[in-house]
Order: sequence, then structure tokens, then C-alpha cells
Amino acid sequence: YFWQEGGMNCRFEELKRPTLLLGAELLSSCHVRERAFLIARMAYLYSKGQVVCEKMDANALGSLFASFCRLAGQKPTCGENAETKVWQALLEDKLSSSIKERLQDIVPIYLGIAEDVSVEEWRQAVLMSAERVALLLSCDIDEALEALFRYRNIQLGSSNRLKLFLNYP
Repeated sequence: YFWQEGGMNCRFEELKRPTLLLGAELLSSCHVRERAFLIARMAYLYSKGQVVCEKMDANALGSLFASFCRLAGQKPTCGENAETKVWQALLEDKLSSSIKERLQDIVPIYLGIAEDVSVEEWRQAVLMSAERVALLLSCDIDEALEALFRYRNIQLGSSNRLKLFLNYP
């Protein structure tokens, strides 16, 4: 669906069935392969249940994960901050008992890896995986990078782009 205020964004909304919203700028100013890259990237994140990596920074994700630990009755080993209690209060009444039971299985995994891998490293790895998949589907590294730079509002001139490419073998 066309999303007038969406800019370069695309996202899925959970209605009766997942619905893809495409921003006006994405539709009007992107080349076909740029558009394919950004849509494939978001589709990958959505299909893996990792859209939160796009929408939240590492501190917010750590706080959210820590609130899951609290909801499962465990003490978080990292990520806890002032937002953790806010997340916990927000989610406590909204999570069904079956979801809370599933948290009992998931939280020990998080607690086991949280010290080894920082939330930001995990977040960046998820985003890079989505970008690799999208690059394979769009088939054009130049247009994929152009789309990613525009999406992230990074302005590079042609000489800086050349320097960027020369730094990577």
C-alpha cells in the first residue's frame, strides 16, 4: 500500500494479514533495484521477527530484553536500565500466559549469550544479514548502497563514494 508520509521507509503492519506499506519517496524517487533492495531488506527482517533491530537502538533493545528476563522471573545480567521497568509494566498485562511460559525457555539463552555478545554487535549482525540477503536479491551493489545511504540520510559525493569503494577489496 502507498504510505504518503513514509518517506524512504517500508514496513509491515499486522492487520488481518501482514500488509506492506511503501513510503512515497521510496516509490517516487528510487530506481527499481534500489526499491527492490530496501523492500527485500525489510521483508527479511520481518520474516525473521527482527524488525525491532531496525526500529530500536542497542540501549532500548537491551532494556526490552532485560524486561523479558524480569517477566520470566530472572535477574538480567546486562541491559537493565531505567526503561526496563517501563517495558515490564507495559508488557506484563499484554503477554498471555503461554507467551510468558515461552519466555522461560528463551530467557536462559539470552542470559547465556548476553555477556559474550553485546546487544549492539548482535543488532548490527542482524542488519548486515538483512542487507546481504537484499543485495543478493537486488543484484546491484551500487544501487543497493545508494538506497542504503539515502535511507540512512547519508550524503556522499562521488569522490567520497569512490574512496569508500577503494577501502574495500
